[in-house]
Amino acid sequence: MLIAVIAPELVVGFAARQFLAAWKFSKEFGISWTHGYFISMGGFVTAAGGHPVVTQKQVHEHISAIKAVPEEAIEDKSKGDVLSKGIALLQGVWFVTQYVARAAQRLPATELEVATLAFAVLNAFIWVLWWGKPLDVREPIAIGPGADSVFGPKALTRRWTDGFIALVKGDYIDYYPLLSTSVPPFWSMVSDHDHHKIPVITELCVGSVFGAIHCAAWNADFPSVYEMWMWRSSAVVVTAIPQLLLLLGTLGTIIGMSTRNPNVLRFVAPLHRSTLLLFLIIIPFGTLRALPPGALVTVVWSIYFPHL
Repeated sequence: MLIAVIAPELVVGFAARQFLAAWKFSKEFGISWTHGYFISMGGFVTAAGGHPVVTQKQVHEHISAIKAVPEEAIEDKSKGDVLSKGIALLQGVWFVTQYVARAAQRLPATELEVATLAFAVLNAFIWVLWWGKPLDVREPIAIGPGADSVFGPKALTRRWTDGFIALVKGDYIDYYPLLSTSVPPFWSMVSDHDHHKIPVITELCVGSVFGAIHCAAWNADFPSVYEMWMWRSSAVVVTAIPQLLLLLGTLGTIIGMSTRNPNVLRFVAPLHRSTLLLFLIIIPFGTLRALPPGALVTVVWSIYFPHL
């Protein structure tokens, strides 16, 4: 998914919104987290019409039918279980361990390794937020009268820009579940103002962490001075912009200005995305043409584990 490459912190924000939605459904209606995630995904649909059951009002109307669906039935539809999630998590932990060991032995890390480390850290946030979420579900579960009906996977026809803006803002203003047979990409339940702020703050803070990790290669060897300064400036900009947005949002709240002003988004987001694309894709792969000799040296694990 292209957005996960050029704007990974937005995916973290989306995961945080689904996490809060699942928590809210679970707490309010006394259902499992798995049920809560499945609701926020649009996994339950009405047997009559196939409309997603995603709003609090809809869930309240169908709560008995939702509780009647065993948690195992939902998990059976998921393509990801504890084993697969655990393996993915261990792979990330192993990569981070290798990076730390190389730093401890003063072995140089390539810019591509630093970029991969940044993605691994962000993936850890996503793994935690989505640990109980059913993954890659292809068919919804029909509830209500005529619940034996089967509805195959369907998608709404929308412009990709709508999905991008919704991913940033957290909602589709013009989406009505009772007039649709699926949820839009990156859709999540519209939450109250306090709950809306949590994913946004998480998204901005994680975005700064993502950029700050790239600063670890500040003194790395680059094939040219031009690439070195492009890397440094990109890392600083990507680290600073989320904090600038957080500051603007805080000031906007204090003076009573809307923090969802699309004009600010249209100005800042393209700059942020372009910088991400520049140093995440072009520079790390470009530096592979002239690696320092130490980049090819492997970690000596016997220093830490003598009997290996």
